Amino acid sequence: MSIVVYFTLAWLLIGCFIAMNNKMNLMESTVVFLVTLVASINISWILIEEMELIQVTEQAEEYISYLLNRSVITPLIVMIGMSLMIRSENGVFKASSYVGAVVLLTVVNNSLTYFGVFEFVNWNFIYDIIYFAVLMLIAVLTYKFYHNLYDKEAVKQT
Repeated sequence: MSIVVYFTLAWLLIGCFIAMNNKMNLMESTVVFLVTLVASINISWILIEEMELIQVTEQAEEYISYLLNRSVITPLIVMIGMSLMIRSENGVFKASSYVGAVVLLTVVNNSLTYFGVFEFVNWNFIYDIIYFAVLMLIAVLTYKFYHNLYDKEAVKQT
């Protein structure tokens, strides 16, 4: 059951990201997506395999749900949150986009425990919020760095 839910959610998020008015160009989107993906994979590897704070199921269908969440859904929610932050001029809307993305990431990740994909050993809800807030911060800083670098290169070429 969980694979159907996460597969559908992944496609819905892909559709939402494609349909929304995005101010990031293709290169900025790709860099932010890949940095978020690499950070998500590495942090989850450290938390699950090295520190054993979370246990993941051994069943194939549920494990695929975990992989979809880690490798597709999480970076896409971060990208949608980033796109909403960049598009807005109001600081309150930027903050609410940031907090909304963190809350959505936490809800989606905690639904893995509902489906029996995760079992928290020495991990809890608050750590999830901190983890996703840091992941969003990494994405924001990556975008700012790359956007400034891209603007400087455009100025040098003219």
